[in-house]
Amino acid sequence: DVIILSTTYGIGRDRKFAQRFGPINHSKGYKLLNVIITRAKFKIYVCSSIPEQVFMNYKEYLNVEGSNNKRAVLYAYLAYCKAVSENNNDLRISVLTTLSENTNKSASYDSFIGGDLESPFEDEVYHSLAENLGTEKLIPQLQFAGFRIDIVYDPKIIGIPKIAIECDGAKYHSSREAYLYDRHRQKILEEHGFVFHRIWSTNWWRNTSRETTKLIDFIRNVESLNKKEFVDYSNTSSAFTDDIEIVEINNVQASFLDNETEAEIVSSVNTETILQTKLLFKNEIKLGSKIKVKYVNNGKDINVQIVETENNKNDLSKGLQKIYFRSALAISLFGHSVGDVVKIGNLDNFVEIIEIKN
Repeated sequence: DVIILSTTYGIGRDRKFAQRFGPINHSKGYKLLNVIITRAKFKIYVCSSIPEQVFMNYKEYLNVEGSNNKRAVLYAYLAYCKAVSENNNDLRISVLTTLSENTNKSASYDSFIGGDLESPFEDEVYHSLAENLGTEKLIPQLQFAGFRIDIVYDPKIIGIPKIAIECDGAKYHSSREAYLYDRHRQKILEEHGFVFHRIWSTNWWRNTSRETTKLIDFIRNVESLNKKEFVDYSNTSSAFTDDIEIVEINNVQASFLDNETEAEIVSSVNTETILQTKLLFKNEIKLGSKIKVKYVNNGKDINVQIVETENNKNDLSKGLQKIYFRSALAISLFGHSVGDVVKIGNLDNFVEIIEIKN
């Protein structure tokens, strides 16, 4: 939730500042910096003994480095932190502008937007929107937070969320694994401020006019919402205060599925699993638990037991694999219940918890 970041480096006993930053000074140093400064949910509290007169000279270091890397980008980040901490918007914008101008390939938001539409269905929806609303606010195939969104409508109004328009084929989402993964994906994107509107291909081809009207009406409703209902949590002015605000965003959502399709998917889910989920919802995973999980990505089921002794890890007996409690899978499972879908470490793998025995 909150990361306390200490730069550790400072002036030595000889009153000199050596600027030996280890791996950060290597060719891929910017990646290390990126990892630590992008992981906090609410704020980063920076403690630094690096002399201010050094890091405030970030422009010269960026110019010498020729790219946003190594100590140059570290100094720029510290200058940015100072600007945010002191609510100095001019300095903040200056740092961002300098970084943008120094980048070989612009890393602005616009450089990542726009891609080729992937199906005739998406193409139809896009052109229908373009005819009614123009193309200025439309972004096809947006890559965001590791996920792809078919079409995004950006109202470009401060305080009003972007609209993720999903063009879904009912055949793909009839599988339970795909359904669960898509719900997980939607939840993450909603936490980043998107609201969703889904169009099912069968409904579109049956009555294009009706679906277009529903989509346009949804966009208009979102644009007309009271801005006070939304808080801009990207505002950096309070990022370095000691007051932590718990963010609770109540997104205005379109129905995730239409009634007909939702009924079809629900009926395909094993009734016994649903009952088990209700009965064991509070049965959480702990050391010694035996768990049956299903990999969302490939549908594979495995049975594991979390063990304390590393010597027994990866033992396989009667279809039960023992895993060390400090392994990525075990750490990801701890504290969860039947029905939860969890991500394994930093990997792009998700598992659904099917059964727990304690």
